[in-house]
Order: sequence, then structure tokens, then C-alpha cells
Amino acid sequence: MEREITLEKHTTKSWFKSAILGLLIGLAVIVPGVSGAHISIIFKLYDKITYSISNIFKKFKMCFMFLLPIILGALVGFVLGFFAIKELIAIATFVTVALFAGMMLGGTPVIYQEIKDSKWNVTKIILLIVGLILPIGISIVAVNVEFNLQAALDSMEWWMYIIALPIGFIVAITQLVPGLSATSTLMSIGLFTPLMESVSLTYWKSNPMVLIFYILMIIGFVLGLFLLSKIITKAIEKHKSYFYTLALGLTFSSIVAMFYNPEVVACYDAWSISFDSNAIVQLSVGIPLFFLGFAGIFAFTLYVNRKTKTEENN
Repeated sequence: MEREITLEKHTTKSWFKSAILGLLIGLAVIVPGVSGAHISIIFKLYDKITYSISNIFKKFKMCFMFLLPIILGALVGFVLGFFAIKELIAIATFVTVALFAGMMLGGTPVIYQEIKDSKWNVTKIILLIVGLILPIGISIVAVNVEFNLQAALDSMEWWMYIIALPIGFIVAITQLVPGLSATSTLMSIGLFTPLMESVSLTYWKSNPMVLIFYILMIIGFVLGLFLLSKIITKAIEKHKSYFYTLALGLTFSSIVAMFYNPEVVACYDAWSISFDSNAIVQLSVGIPLFFLGFAGIFAFTLYVNRKTKTEENN
């Protein structure tokens, strides 16, 4: 029997709270290392969001009204985040990655909370190891296999249309599975910067077929949301501790992968050729920001947990 989750009608306060959550989720799609699922868990709305998406056709009005402020906030967050991150990555790649990797690490206790009282067994250990291997493994392959996705996107080779749907599907996975980040996943396969650079009127005029690539990605993303939300709802219902154990492994592995992927490795290569003042500045600023990002999100998580417990007690 399917688990029933109560979706309360929004009050003015809860509507704006959900819109802010949506704004942060929209930022998470584009911000390196930040997971939309992580943010949803911190706000105690993860189960309700996956339930609403998976039941949108069965209980359209109730689910849609619950998701509406989140969707609107996400659109605003994505647009704002896109232009900000595009500039930050171009100006200071390592600094940007370090800050958001620290933020991702700071949110890790949120996942651990879900499994701390459960017993460990062989299956959980295997799931943890799989989670630890997967993102790092993808990054290692991407770094060591020479493949120019920028050139492939610029010329829109036929196979780019084929991989567009799976890429959109993968981005959807990163928004529903805690511990995964859309940006860091795209970075790990070397597609983040090419996609960011392709978003301009000049690029679209010279390569209009890239718009079809976007559309196919969006279709893959939407399909991924609906299909995976059903799977995740069932997984949390029947195997919650196993699901979050896998997510914990993915989180730690994704943090490592953020510092080892084709785009960040290109930054290291440039330093090895000329370790100039820019490299010194990025390291001296990036390392403290890593710890600052960790402390900020960790403190925010503690605050939300404390506030939630107070509201529940009242």
C-alpha cells in the first residue's frame, strides 16, 4: 500500500517559505556542489516534494498547488544563479568550487541524521561503497579520456541529439537524490562550461540547432523527475536507511569529484605551467572559503533543526 503524505493547503507564510525553498533549489541546479534534494531535506519538505511530483497526475490540483511556489521560486533562482555562476566560474574557478564544496560538506549531517539510528549490514556497506566510487569514477574517466565536448556542441554532431535526453535525465537525478549536484556532475563529464558558454544570442545565431539540444535536455529532465520521484517515494517508504546510505556515499564522493574533474583539472594544469599571483590568490581565498561554506551551512542546518523541533513541541 502506498504511503500517504498530507499536503496542507498553503498559508501566506508557508507559501513564501516554499517559494524561498524553490529559489534555493533553482540555485542548486546551477551552483556547483549544492544539491536541491539536500536543501529540501534541510527544510523538511523532501518527502512531500517527491510525493507531489510522483502523484501530480493522480492528484493534480493538490500536488500542483503545493509545488507552484516551489516551481516559481526555482525558475527565479535558476536565472539569477546562472548569470552569477557563469561569471564566477570564469573569473575564479577554484575559489567558486571550494566555497560550494564546503557548503555541500556542511549539509552532510542532514543525510546522516536519517540513518544514524539504523543498524549497519553488508548491503548498506556495499551501497556506501558504490556511492563513494560512482562520482569519483566518472571524474577519473572524464579527466583521462580525451574528448572535446565543446567542439561537439559547437558543431552539433548527430550523436549530441542522442545524449541530450540522458543528460537531462541525469540532471533530474541530481535534483532528487541527496548528495548529487547538477553542476558538479556536468563538470565531471566536461559539459558544464560548454553549456554555459552556449547561452548567448551570438552563439544561438551561429548555431541555432543547439536549441533543439536544450529542448531534448528539458524533456529528459521532466521525464526523469516524474519517473524517479515515483521510485524514490517507494524507496524511502520501504528502504529508507538503504536509500540514505547510498546518498551519504554519493555526497562524500561528489565533494571529492568537485576538485577533480576536467574543468578544475584544467585550472591545475594552468598553475603547473605558471604558478602566478592569480593561483596564489585563488588558493589563499578558496581554502578559507571552503571552511566558511562548511561552517555556514552546518550552522544553518542546526538552526533549522532547532526551529523545527520548537514548532513541533508547540
